[in-house]
Amino acid sequence: MSNEKEEKIIRHLRSQKENNDSFIFKIPEHLERKNIAYHSIILDLKTCKEALLQLQEINSEIVQTSLFTTVIILYGKCFTDSSSTKSPKLQSDLFSSENENLKKLHLNLMNMRHNFVAHRGQTEHEFGKAYFQVYPKTNTWGIKVALQRRHSFEKIEIPNYLELINHLIRIAVDKYDKVGKKIISHIMTKYNYPGSGKNELELLNEIGAELENYVTNIKRKRKKYK
Repeated sequence: MSNEKEEKIIRHLRSQKENNDSFIFKIPEHLERKNIAYHSIILDLKTCKEALLQLQEINSEIVQTSLFTTVIILYGKCFTDSSSTKSPKLQSDLFSSENENLKKLHLNLMNMRHNFVAHRGQTEHEFGKAYFQVYPKTNTWGIKVALQRRHSFEKIEIPNYLELINHLIRIAVDKYDKVGKKIISHIMTKYNYPGSGKNELELLNEIGAELENYVTNIKRKRKKYK
């Protein structure tokens, strides 16, 4: 992340009054990558879910097309990676033998991502036929194309795709929680609070006076009983 974008996030955290009653420590970059990636995956899947729910209600073709492609693009993003960031992704082998129906839906979405939305490959979801048309009365002619293109899921399919998305959200949340626990364990054993003089965590927010006094009193009590 660029310094400018990081500073923008930090400013936003500092501007939230509810954060004055907590300590917000910066997680070292080498620890945060997986945590951020799984959080992003969860948000993408939740957006897919919302788009599917809206597709059940909306009849406008242009809006349906936008929601339809949103689902395919964001879903595919969860299973593809970037060689530059090497961020974690969801794996296709997470579908067990008991989830064959979900796996078929997954493969269908990935096929649409690879051959219909992200790339113009061979697909059953878009079919065109070029033809030569002549108007003898006006002595005009030209090449035209008749094109049929899918712009939404069938209404009967949407509950099945929602089941798939909910299944993956549960998996992604579990992965996010496991990574978070590892980060907390590492921080607790390898880093110290600010003011300790070694391997200090960086405090990002300005704490409120009430919390500062609370911490000061705790420090005084600790010194008293040492």
